[in-house]
Amino acid sequence: MNDSKLIQKNGVKALTIKNCLENTSCYTDYYEFNSCGKISLEQPSMIGSYRRFEYDSKCRLIKSLGLNYTTDKTKDSVWSKSELEYPKHDSTIVITTHFDDRKLVYQDTTKINERSEPFQNVIRNDKGQILQHSYGNLYYPCGTQILGKHTCLYLYNQNGLISHVEIYNSSNEIVVDLKYEYTK
Repeated sequence: MNDSKLIQKNGVKALTIKNCLENTSCYTDYYEFNSCGKISLEQPSMIGSYRRFEYDSKCRLIKSLGLNYTTDKTKDSVWSKSELEYPKHDSTIVITTHFDDRKLVYQDTTKINERSEPFQNVIRNDKGQILQHSYGNLYYPCGTQILGKHTCLYLYNQNGLISHVEIYNSSNEIVVDLKYEYTK
């Protein structure tokens, strides 16, 4: 995903990603952004749920809600809630709660001290943007699994926003093709 400052600078309100898997199935994922350039709504196409995000006055994430669609849009049910606290020493405390049929199933508290690089073998350009990285197996919520080692290549538009992402398998074949379309 793009840096939130870049989303904010370019006045992006929404992003649609056309997500094509192994040139057979294409899905459309949708995101909305707040005035800080942070994701406020995430609607993946492969699953019947979505997420809403809330931020504090410093643009730090304070709550994430995982919701399931219902026939009455005003009463979608919450299946997951994460609340974040920011005590001193640059750490984050995450309280995660899971529900089933509106009843508490599981609750966990995690303390995060630092952010680590989520990818392997990262190559960045002089602006700090990721050009390429690698990782292992790919798992999608629809049940699709693409096993093996993968390389992810990023292309950017003139505003510095991601325009296209291609994910290659170890045989150098494109297995995932992502096209980004922004709405201002």
